[in-house]
Amino acid sequence: MPNVRLEDVPESDRLYEIVNGKKIWLPLRTVYSCEVAHRFVEHLGDYSRNWTRGHAYINMPFEVPIGGTTVRRPPGSYVSIERLRARGPLEYGREGNPVVPELVIEVQGPDDFAETTIGKVHEYLTHGVPLVWVVYPIVRCVHAYRSFGTIRVFTGQDMLTADGVLPGFAVPMAGLFPPMADDET
Repeated sequence: MPNVRLEDVPESDRLYEIVNGKKIWLPLRTVYSCEVAHRFVEHLGDYSRNWTRGHAYINMPFEVPIGGTTVRRPPGSYVSIERLRARGPLEYGREGNPVVPELVIEVQGPDDFAETTIGKVHEYLTHGVPLVWVVYPIVRCVHAYRSFGTIRVFTGQDMLTADGVLPGFAVPMAGLFPPMADDET
């Protein structure tokens, strides 16, 4: 398996965020991390009931705060139809979606720094995101933040919920993480 470095990937194939007006390249994602993010967003898409409740996104850039100089691109997110209607139509060419999601999902990869992820969690919560899930694929758990000091940990046989944010959303944690090559069978 080739070991690819970020600088070897053409800029047109890389994801980035804008932090205080400066472009910051995101670490390359592993296939496993991408699959995990996809599974989370797929369940959120099912929850949205054909977009009648809201939209689930993969890598959607959001302005944090709206109208600010920072654009974050979380691996997953969910925005209610009410917030999308209040936002109105999008401008072509705008870098970030000017809406505050109900839920942001960050998937911790092998090249992500914990300090960076926690900084993003704080930023999202400070600017009105009511729920942030930080997913740890290797240990198969989710840390759910509703405030910077309030964390609920979901593991193993738990049902992942978003009580008070996405009413009725519940998914078995076991189905969110595909098997890994080194899993014992």
